[in-house]
Amino acid sequence: MTPRVSAAWLADVDADAVLNGQGASPGRVRARSPRLLAVAERAAREGASLLSPRVAVRILAIRARDADGVMLEGGGRLTGPLIAARLAGAARAAVLVATLGEALERRVSRMFGRDLSFAFALDAFGSAAVESLVRSATEDLRECARPAGAALTRPVSPGMDGFDLSNGQREIFAILGGDAAGVRLLPSGGMTPRKSLTLVFGVGGEAEERGGICDPCPARPGCRFRALHAPVR
Repeated sequence: MTPRVSAAWLADVDADAVLNGQGASPGRVRARSPRLLAVAERAAREGASLLSPRVAVRILAIRARDADGVMLEGGGRLTGPLIAARLAGAARAAVLVATLGEALERRVSRMFGRDLSFAFALDAFGSAAVESLVRSATEDLRECARPAGAALTRPVSPGMDGFDLSNGQREIFAILGGDAAGVRLLPSGGMTPRKSLTLVFGVGGEAEERGGICDPCPARPGCRFRALHAPVR
């Protein structure tokens, strides 16, 4: 399953999203720093022209489960206590990768040697854009599941407490393929293009939608980016 990415999915990535991504208050910046606001507006404007958003999803039946995780049809496996808990009542697992493509990060790399403040703003735009892409893809997946009466759990991402980064990424790419949506896994567990995210959802059965993507993170109580990950309603 490959969702058809809509331009509307990224329409909310504006100067305020760039400023939030840099840990700044948009209201304060608008009141006190016209120069910083102009940089953020430029980053949102130019960044939008550099996006090639792509999303790929595979939905597979869960064939077996234990305290270490789940076994999927075709032999794929997802392991970790968070996977075991979040997918405990699900009938299937949806594995997703989303990316913005390579053009944006090439531009960011070039600008780091020319205009540091703009490079940071453009990088923050990319972070906000991939998060917006994932939120929209999640809602699209949820809407597709609703007519069949299938609930969708909140997402789990490699690196969360209870879903190891390196193992989780290897398991996801083993399921999706080595070049899903044009994304490749690096030996470090990172991905290229860098502005890419991977997620796992439980689907159907007795899947529960409780909690948000940030819930398992130990940094959650004081994280200034928490609002960016608010659960989709």
